[in-house]
Amino acid sequence: MIKVIRSTEAPAGASDEGACTMRIPMTARTAVASIATAALVMTTAACGGDSEADKIDASKRPTDAAMAKLYDAAVKEIKADGKLHVYTGMQDAISAKLGEDYTARFGLPIKTENIAGTSLTERYVNESKSGKIVGDVLMLGSCSFIEQQIKDGLIESFDGLGLPQFPAADWPKSFVWADSIPVLQQNLWGFGYNTTEVKEADMPKSWEHLLDPKWKGKLLLIGPETSTGMAGAWDWLLRTKGEGYVKKLAAQAGLWGAGTQSAAQQLAAGEQPIMVPTAETVTTTVAKAGGPTDFIALDETTGAPMCGGVTEGTSHPAQAKLFLANLLTKDGNNEFSAIPGNGTVGPFGGSLKFPAKFTQSATLSPARIEEVIKAVKG
Repeated sequence: MIKVIRSTEAPAGASDEGACTMRIPMTARTAVASIATAALVMTTAACGGDSEADKIDASKRPTDAAMAKLYDAAVKEIKADGKLHVYTGMQDAISAKLGEDYTARFGLPIKTENIAGTSLTERYVNESKSGKIVGDVLMLGSCSFIEQQIKDGLIESFDGLGLPQFPAADWPKSFVWADSIPVLQQNLWGFGYNTTEVKEADMPKSWEHLLDPKWKGKLLLIGPETSTGMAGAWDWLLRTKGEGYVKKLAAQAGLWGAGTQSAAQQLAAGEQPIMVPTAETVTTTVAKAGGPTDFIALDETTGAPMCGGVTEGTSHPAQAKLFLANLLTKDGNNEFSAIPGNGTVGPFGGSLKFPAKFTQSATLSPARIEEVIKAVKG
């Protein structure tokens, strides 16, 4: 509670244990009401009532020595400067569940915030360069972007984080990006379709099937300009199928979507029957909300590798490291894979398996992304 004492000094022998005390001079009687109102608004910040520190469950302290050390440092950070803030490029429900699982495991508060497409990458870069850091951790389906931010000094290199889980002997080499960055999960690109508009016998089951004249003007395409992950998908198509194929595919478009999440809503509304490319997690999320959408998995495809990084200069480095360290453990990563609707391949398993003709997407420089956009959109 807050005590408002109208005097120039504290009462002799008075005890304010368990309270915040605001002493207001007698000469300021006319302002007492407004000051008291403002003081009530500031109760949480000034007094610690319902603070982030109150949400810590110390019984969840890890038994592993290295994790316990990070945990203890994280607790000090929370008490001094608040909780961890994680930016993600995932679906809202998956992002929220990721945070809930972290709190259930460690008893620590966390905020996860999902931001779609280039809005996420642009905000992250602008905030980091200005020194006004909000996202302590960045997670998105573009290891190429994480790699670039490490080069630019906006994300710490994993060599400098000192996490015992990476590099480690049991971490699969197929889940390492650019020889130095762990791939946390792999989303596989495929097609989304409206189940009321497309019969199972008519579903396209390969990239070549999309060029069938019957799909002319019926494809909802997501362009490479919408996100760095999507740029990786189109770069893969250019390298494996050629520019001629990509031009023909673009000509099949009935509509270009602004991003996977909004396009999935358009797919469900029947604006176009087929959405290309997309990941299973996108159509599954819409289907769970009652939308008539489903996913077509492909034998030949690439994916959007998900990587994460700790923001250089964050005021919550221990919390950020603890969060990533958990995802680098078998238990933590499998828990992430098991989130309903996630639809990913993980380093220790997952809800999906790599198809026979899977090939990894490539590192993309900003210049290459511009080339891809020009090749696809003209």
